[in-house]
Amino acid sequence: MELREYLEAINEDPWTFPAVEGCPDPPPEWIAAAWDTDTVQESIASDLAREVSKSGSLCCAPEFLETLAEALSAEQVLQLFEMIRNESPHRESEFRPEFEVGFAEYVDLLPPPLTRGEVIELLGAEEMVALELLGETYREEGAGD
Repeated sequence: MELREYLEAINEDPWTFPAVEGCPDPPPEWIAAAWDTDTVQESIASDLAREVSKSGSLCCAPEFLETLAEALSAEQVLQLFEMIRNESPHRESEFRPEFEVGFAEYVDLLPPPLTRGEVIELLGAEEMVALELLGETYREEGAGD
């Protein structure tokens, strides 16, 4: 199988990523090339971000993260991290440790954790809703003092 055929197979069925029929163990450079396709970004990468949004976890096998860590460039890893964090900034403290273990080689390149204020701003919600998503209770100023 050639790279072109591999990418065509991934585009036909991205849910098999990174393997495809006829190529159960693609070379890392093919995996990196497939990762940059719209098909994989719209399915696999988006699915990882949705899982974090729902559960706070990447919800994938450690072997899958290991495969990605071996194949993806630093830029691709950072883009994935930012995609996930931008979708669910209030979940960063939950998924970040798992991400750091999976992509240990790139930990020093990750941006610093968001501050509470940055999370609230990124959520673009009223403070009461943002605090609820953060697991905190909204308290009006002066209440209970």
